[in-house]
Amino acid sequence: MASPATRDDSIQIGLSLESEFLQDIPTQLFQAVEGKLHHDQRKVNVFTANKDYFANAYSNELKVNTLEEFALIKQRLLTLPIYMRVELRRHRKSGNTTHINYGTFIVMVNTKHPSIQPQLQECLDRAESYLREEQKFALEIDFGPVLRSWYKLRHDNSSASYIAKNSYFCITNFRKKSKVFVNPVWWILCLPVCLLAAPLYCAYRHALSEDFSCVLKSAVRYVEGTTPAQRLAMRNMIQAVYAQGVQHGHMTAATRPPQSPPTYSEAAPPSYNDATAPPYHLMKQNSDDDLVQA
Repeated sequence: MASPATRDDSIQIGLSLESEFLQDIPTQLFQAVEGKLHHDQRKVNVFTANKDYFANAYSNELKVNTLEEFALIKQRLLTLPIYMRVELRRHRKSGNTTHINYGTFIVMVNTKHPSIQPQLQECLDRAESYLREEQKFALEIDFGPVLRSWYKLRHDNSSASYIAKNSYFCITNFRKKSKVFVNPVWWILCLPVCLLAAPLYCAYRHALSEDFSCVLKSAVRYVEGTTPAQRLAMRNMIQAVYAQGVQHGHMTAATRPPQSPPTYSEAAPPSYNDATAPPYHLMKQNSDDDLVQA
């Protein structure tokens, strides 16, 4: 796994255990303040369903109402790397016992890679066309399948149930889909309420919104950033991706009036040059820092 990491352009999706990431934070992107990480919004996109570490991240639902808002989101996704905090789980039954392996990972996506960017471009173009036609839509950008495949390979393709939590985000001018009502497994688990309500919910969504997903294809390769050399390669790649994004932004600015990035749900982080920033101590969750077996 180490050899692909020596070439920046080979990294498509980089994975690092959360504990490893916190030991070697890429300081050109993140600053830790009062136990939380603030990122430089000009250099990276961060998506997370919770804000245990990434204080000023996007949530997993992005609302857009105008073409101008969508254009900003689209440009950011196609020019800046994406960070996500994802939990991968493996459930394997043996008799009456269920064995669980899990780990919390920081996932970095190189959106400028030629194997990834066309997939994002196609789905974003489709969403933009719905917005131009004043139709409601919900686009899910889903990294779950490729992450589950990687996790299965980590366990020698052993037979089990593999789960990727918080591995997607939704861009919508309506609202994101409820996972409870669109998953048949939940229909059975939540009998009889879901069995009655779920078909009605699906019909409601079909009538009011164009729901579709951008699922990353299996051509994506994986590199674990768990050694110093691999993490250094990931940092070098991030810098290269950022430089490409800046160049793209300069080209775009020549044809479009400059605008600010989309606002975040919390205040912007303090300046990275602020020497008066308070000291920090990262709070680690021992329960999921490492792969464990129960």
